[in-house]
Amino acid sequence: MLRQSPVDMEKQIAASPMKRAGGSEDIATAAAFLASEQAGYITGQTLGVNGGRVMP
Repeated sequence: MLRQSPVDMEKQIAASPMKRAGGSEDIATAAAFLASEQAGYITGQTLGVNGGRVMP
């Protein structure tokens, strides 16, 4: 894994649309939603859990 200095990480966070670093809880929330009844009509989609850093 590539390590970054705290200064580099702060620059990336400041440039991201969400203004914060993502964490495992963000992935878990998305996975829980997809496993729920609320997502029962969603099929064949890619869900980008990236805070808007990568836009298609």
